[in-house]
Amino acid sequence: MIQNVIFNAMQQSLFAIAFGDEEPDDEKEAEKYGNIVNGMVDSLLRGTGFAGAAVSTVKNAIIKIAKG
Repeated sequence: MIQNVIFNAMQQSLFAIAFGDEEPDDEKEAEKYGNIVNGMVDSLLRGTGFAGAAVSTVKNAIIKIAKG
């Protein structure tokens, strides 16, 4: 679990550095933390096999629809 947290945090940080993150604000910061948690959950679900991958796909579809 700790390795998963470190990997996802580093991945998000690298993405922010590579594509020039603008001025930080609370909303963007909260979204970044949400993305890290979502990535962790996806990794854990997909690691459980086909059923976990299906749950991950449905979860991500619901999140995308909710964001509009």
